[in-house]
Amino acid sequence: MQNLFLLKCTKIVHSNIRLSSSSIKPSIISRIRYVLHHYWLGSKLLYQNYKSVQQIRKKDVNSLTRIDNLALEQFRYDIRIGAPFVLLFAIPVIGYSAPVIALIAPKYLPSTLIMPKQKAKFLKDDAHASSLIIDSLYEFGQKQYIYENIHGIISIMQFINQETKVEIIRQLRYQMTIDGSLISYQLTANGNE
Repeated sequence: MQNLFLLKCTKIVHSNIRLSSSSIKPSIISRIRYVLHHYWLGSKLLYQNYKSVQQIRKKDVNSLTRIDNLALEQFRYDIRIGAPFVLLFAIPVIGYSAPVIALIAPKYLPSTLIMPKQKAKFLKDDAHASSLIIDSLYEFGQKQYIYENIHGIISIMQFINQETKVEIIRQLRYQMTIDGSLISYQLTANGNE
């Protein structure tokens, strides 16, 4: 709306619309200024979260909403993660390396200090990891196991953990169900069935 108002004037004073589609690469100073501004706003937001958490703590525990509980949990996490980072600034010479560490390992920052591109990348990585876990569990559930193969794997595992095998388990017996997809085991301490 502001841009339309500026175009109605006889002279354009300021506009944030570019007429060229080519992208301008920001200078190093403007990138540093952007990052520092983001960290400044993130630290202010962390302080505002602190104030809101203090107001939430004054409420009755039974009257807290889900959003209040999530805010409390997120603030506790941010403080637990952010305290070592803030203490790093207190060390005289090493404190200057804190911004570099923040750029190298942004997962160790409070949630208010993580850049939007980094947050999107973290969400994408987490979604990919969880889909891999779900896919592997689905494949694991679809497999049909043969008793001889499992027995060979178990004997190898017992060879690796031989000390614990002698003390705890005397005999390990597997029984397969009719279709072979579910394996149950019985542990007998004395070897008698």
